[in-house]
This record gives sequence, C-alpha cells and structure tokens, in this order.
Amino acid sequence: MVEEGTVIRLEYFDHNTSFEKAFPAQNCVIVKRYSSKDVDDWFLVKLSKPFFFHEIENTHLLIRSRWQGNQISGKEPTSVFILLIADNSLLKEPIDIDKFYFPAWGMAYLV
Repeated sequence: MVEEGTVIRLEYFDHNTSFEKAFPAQNCVIVKRYSSKDVDDWFLVKLSKPFFFHEIENTHLLIRSRWQGNQISGKEPTSVFILLIADNSLLKEPIDIDKFYFPAWGMAYLV
C-alpha cells in the first residue's frame, strides 16, 4: 500500500480525450490519504508537471483505485479514478467526492 512520500507514475487511461491531450504522463508524490463517507484510500498526489485543463492550473489531483480490493502497489498498473481539485477548502475529512470533477480514468504504479 502507498503512503505519504511514495512516488508513483500516473498516466491517462480512458474516458476523456481532451484530458488526455492536457495531462502529461508523469511521476507524482503521494501527499496525503483521505477517506470519504463511502470509501477509504483516496490519495492526494502532487504533480511533477502541473497542467492546465479548462483554463485552470492543476498542481495536485485526487486518485483512488477503481478495482475493489486492489491497491496501488508494485510495478503492475492499477486503474484509478482521477479527480480535479478546483477548491482546496474541499480537502477536509471526510472528503465529499461529489464536489470534485471527474475528468478521466488513469493508470498508476510504483516507480
């Protein structure tokens, strides 16, 4: 299981080709683990290459495994939800996932 300070590789996978064009595959650092009212293991990641999407600069993302019972671990890619953070004040426990924008799925694995 990943913890704070873990470096992962995050890549676009599916769902939104305009996000694919904006988001460069890159290494990210796990900053914090969050829980939501329904699910644990949402991770705030700091991007090594900030990017613009819908004219907003993104320096951090929230990610979580899409596969029940599967964690981001090892060199095998794990499919993840990618959520954009439009307002940092929403990053409080438990996070309300419905308040974040879901642009795409990605693949994440340990570097």
